[in-house]
Amino acid sequence: MKITYDLDANAVQIILRTGRAFEDSIELEEGVTADLDGDGHVVGIEILDARERLGPDPLACVSIERYPMPTPQGKGRNAKARS
Repeated sequence: MKITYDLDANAVQIILRTGRAFEDSIELEEGVTADLDGDGHVVGIEILDARERLGPDPLACVSIERYPMPTPQGKGRNAKARS
């Protein structure tokens, strides 16, 4: 996932699936658009007028919660016990 903010355009773009071109888009509400790939899957979201919608610094408070961090095999609490 990639999140960018274009200061000049005052727009936030959230790319959910990299490497997939969008072929269509649908307006979810005025100024908020979902980009779709050829199969109709959402691959991105664009938010216009971001400062008005998200606050004066749209990306200042981005947080990722409950994200399962992968651990190398054989290490960490999710590793299976070895005999």
